[in-house]
Amino acid sequence: MGLDAGTYVGYVTAAFGGDAAHSSSAAVSDLVVAKADATISVQGYTGVYNGDAHGASGTATGVNGESLTGL
Repeated sequence: MGLDAGTYVGYVTAAFGGDAAHSSSAAVSDLVVAKADATISVQGYTGVYNGDAHGASGTATGVNGESLTGL
């Protein structure tokens, strides 16, 4: 299951039923999912974009190190 970045209030729960030496307990907490950014690098052109082709090249790498070239 995937989750979008954000805070999920009361999303995490844990419980321990207890035993002869320990009392039972339970807790609820928030889950915070941070945004992950891809890495994009473009080389070969500097200047103001004017709509014309300029022959730049580049790479794109996803958050897991996978190549995003061609996407």
